[in-house]
Amino acid sequence: MATVEEVIRDIEALPLSDIGAPAVARWIDNRYKEIVSKIQFRSLRQIGELVLPGVITTGTITATRGSTSIAGASTTFVTEIGSGTQEHYYFRTRSAWYRISSISGETALTLASAFSEDSVSAGSYQIVKRAHSLASSARWLGAFVFSRLRQRLEVLSRDEFDISFPGRIVQGSHPQVVCQDGVDSSGYLKVEVYPPPAESELIRYVYWAIPTTLSISSTIPAQIDAHVLKEGALIDVYRAAKVAQIEKGNVEAAAIYSNEEAKQRTVWDRYIRDAIRTQRGVDDVTFIIESFGGKRLANDIRTAREHILAGWSY
Repeated sequence: MATVEEVIRDIEALPLSDIGAPAVARWIDNRYKEIVSKIQFRSLRQIGELVLPGVITTGTITATRGSTSIAGASTTFVTEIGSGTQEHYYFRTRSAWYRISSISGETALTLASAFSEDSVSAGSYQIVKRAHSLASSARWLGAFVFSRLRQRLEVLSRDEFDISFPGRIVQGSHPQVVCQDGVDSSGYLKVEVYPPPAESELIRYVYWAIPTTLSISSTIPAQIDAHVLKEGALIDVYRAAKVAQIEKGNVEAAAIYSNEEAKQRTVWDRYIRDAIRTQRGVDDVTFIIESFGGKRLANDIRTAREHILAGWSY
């Protein structure tokens, strides 16, 4: 496979203005980032795994109107949630959900906002993890599949999700819908899956990874021809040459390089269109199932009958 350095040597062999290798390498990387921003290359498609924790209901709680402190009895907050990992967890005892801001041992937690319902003494409660952080390299998202039933989750926008399920009242059922929920405190993509399961469940999802930065010593990914990146980098080379001629007062030479830059942009756009047409692969659900030795079903599993039939050996 070709390297960035080899492409730089090809460009440096052209009778153009003297441009250093670091600048050309940066332009090659920029063109690589541009092409993968327009095309979901199969080489960047990966499968992520997401474990949804079950709804937490152990023990009882006492909550006072106007207070952010929740006192538990026979509860196991740290054991079930973890110390310092309360991000995305929500608490409910009657109707409203409250975001948990901190956990103090097994029997105490603090809400992000004051409890605004009638006080509760030794009452039942629910704690769920509403949002889930995805792989740190995830850039674009594809299909989500509930692994146990091999059922594809319905992907909704944030607005559709909130309109359809404003109260998030169903708990303990199997996951059915998912929506992207911005980014977490680390800047990673996160999603909300609904309803939360009674016990922990595994979700697999397709994502396209953030491309790595190409340096002078980097090997160009096999799915992208080196000459394509060369044609893209030449746009920047001609532009730099044009600017250099303008600074020298060589207007005619600058005009020639300007024309070459425009022609090169046309060539580059054609390569991108060709790449889009050639990037065809199996659909995301088949990609997930076949990656783990399964078989693609004709339809998603949505009934008990379909679940039984899915387990038969044909």
